[in-house]
Amino acid sequence: MFCPKAILVCLLMLCLPATAASGAEVTFDADTVSHPFGGLGAQIWAGDNFIAPLLTSLKIRYVRLEATPDWASVSQTPPTDGFRSSFDQYVAANYGSARLSAMQNTCQLLRQLGIAAVFNQFHYPSAWRNVWGALEPEHHQDVALLWGAQLAYLRSYGIVPEYVDLFNEPEGTWNCRVPPEQYNDVLKRVRQELNERGFESVQIVGPGLAYLDHNGGGALWVGALDETAVASLGAFATHAWDEVYLQGCGPEFLRQRWQPFYAAVRAKDPMGQKPIFVTEYMTANRIFHGVEYPSPGSAYTYSASDTVPFAIRVFENTLSLLNGGASVPFVWEAADQSWSDSGWGLQRRAADGSVKRPVYYALRILTDLVPPGAQVLSAGPQEPGIYCAAFRYDNGIILAAVNGTESSQSRIVRLNSSQPKEWVCALSYSAEGIGDGSRFLRLTEPNVVELTLPSDTALTAAFEFSPNQPQKVLEWKFEGNLTDTSGWGNNATTAQGGFRFGKGRIGQALSLDGTEVLIELVNGANLPLNADDDWSMNLWVRPNAAISIGGDYHALALAAFGTNSWSKNGNARSIGNWGWGKGISFYSTTMVPTYANVPYDAGVWQMITITYEHALWRQQGTDTTGQALKIYKNGNLIASFNPQGRYYTGGFRTADNRVSILPAIPDLAPRRFAGKLDEFAIWRGVLSPAQILGMAVRQMPAADLSGDGEVDLNDLQVLCTYWLEEGSDYAADLNNDGIVNWEDFRVWSVWRNNPETF
Repeated sequence: MFCPKAILVCLLMLCLPATAASGAEVTFDADTVSHPFGGLGAQIWAGDNFIAPLLTSLKIRYVRLEATPDWASVSQTPPTDGFRSSFDQYVAANYGSARLSAMQNTCQLLRQLGIAAVFNQFHYPSAWRNVWGALEPEHHQDVALLWGAQLAYLRSYGIVPEYVDLFNEPEGTWNCRVPPEQYNDVLKRVRQELNERGFESVQIVGPGLAYLDHNGGGALWVGALDETAVASLGAFATHAWDEVYLQGCGPEFLRQRWQPFYAAVRAKDPMGQKPIFVTEYMTANRIFHGVEYPSPGSAYTYSASDTVPFAIRVFENTLSLLNGGASVPFVWEAADQSWSDSGWGLQRRAADGSVKRPVYYALRILTDLVPPGAQVLSAGPQEPGIYCAAFRYDNGIILAAVNGTESSQSRIVRLNSSQPKEWVCALSYSAEGIGDGSRFLRLTEPNVVELTLPSDTALTAAFEFSPNQPQKVLEWKFEGNLTDTSGWGNNATTAQGGFRFGKGRIGQALSLDGTEVLIELVNGANLPLNADDDWSMNLWVRPNAAISIGGDYHALALAAFGTNSWSKNGNARSIGNWGWGKGISFYSTTMVPTYANVPYDAGVWQMITITYEHALWRQQGTDTTGQALKIYKNGNLIASFNPQGRYYTGGFRTADNRVSILPAIPDLAPRRFAGKLDEFAIWRGVLSPAQILGMAVRQMPAADLSGDGEVDLNDLQVLCTYWLEEGSDYAADLNNDGIVNWEDFRVWSVWRNNPETF
């Protein structure tokens, strides 16, 4: 039944479309590369291992980590004799077992995740600084000896960083001021000490100033570096907090401040051989659209960082820094700490549930599509309005755009490329959460994209080069029937058992009651059956209960092509579940089970995708490091394997021409599943990560919940049906906050009153 209160709320929350402002076009050339994007970085703290999911979900490739004690608070007087042995004893006596244990745990996590560490130090002994907080010149060598002793101590416990950051913001007195000429000298001394200690591989980043161009600091510190000092650096480094000096400024302010710093770097490194790390950035601005919010540095429960405009500014700052020449921007910080009441973290501290702040979701749409190692395309100056960046990667081009203004904006973007390409995925972030961004772009010509972004909206879109795109050869959407919508006529030929069609994630789905079921196609057309064929499979799954715990669900195959049989080695390719808690799996009888140790979630829809690229397969006994078979959940890679025979040498054999839902298998499991399955598809060829992610995103218009092609009152009935359902990923959860509530009615009203946006 309809919900009168919901209708009333929607009427009260009518959102009229803002006037779109037209902007001059922006052009990116696919062959004009600026520099590589090393990946996103973040400041973390030793012992903070609860942030592991965040590091993974944002594909963090670098972290900055305070690795040293607060030497200013250590009561023991530092050595004065200049001997390494004395500094070794000093460090060993004062490093502390708690800090060491935290470092061991965190560095083990970083190794597991393949993340490079930049060790930084905030505090130096008070005896080395004068009354104004500046380092005394006679202690330059002591700094070098201290760093050598610290790294030697950590190496004895198996900890060696990729980089070190010698001083935190050396132009300031809050930690340790080191004037430009002194920094030049200290840098060379530390480099020599590390080399003599056997740390030639550990790179130094610097100078690590707080600001890009406050009082000309960037040019002063970088300008003071002589040739030997520049050679001592592995990467130039700076922070980017300049906005603190002009509250309410626009995002172009940071771009202006970047120019003098970048010019100083290029004067020392004309060919751009050394990367640039921005080892701290976020935004210090807290005035957006005329509204002033508390600073995250002074408020924890609610501050500017809890708002969408703040997140949009950080997204734009990220694009600005990358366009300017930065290789790795490090957000400050990954998570709030128990010992701090500041609110800078991408997520709140563990005691507060690790709740993510808006910046996390804004950055997520960037890192989901832009892989580390992508090439930043050269970008010229851009007029106010929508700001853009573009990236080249193996399969195509990614466009990132953001509108942080108060009104809707439009812009024409040219993505010049000699290779034909097609749009495959778009993600957006705004007050409505993360969603499908396809409604905000239109391809008017092969190389021309027309963008229209509402206020405070970010967008990323992937355009992949079109030759050899995967070909969909079977698609069972279960919209009240078992027909194929791929165009190949691969309709099911057999259907038996306890199934019906019920309410799906969008439209209808196959509903199963736990009794035996078999739906099959025999002798289909154009299926990828050969042993060396590349293929992809996709299935939406909603179990009624946990299915990853063994029992009747041991070796369950949900959907497959080929035959699972002991007598047919390497014949089947199945999306399934391996028991004993192993979870989401690729399954084929007589082949080694390949599982992800990631469970199926009970009571919610999830998309499971498996791809196989034969060129990556390696014969067992020669090289088993191949990553030919990959498993994705909801668009995110969760496992990769080199599939091998369990009782024979080899990989796949030619598959029988048979496609099945809940096929029979000989591994102690009946064909029983209670829940829903939807949108099963098979491709000839390998889907790219961007294509898979695009399928995982809700199809738009998102507010067309009834699936009738219109955003109308029929959708209100769907919203009421799912009212207050928590932890679901039903389409009715329009703002992706985990619950169907009034916020979703508000989002629905925006769609209802802005039909031209989709």
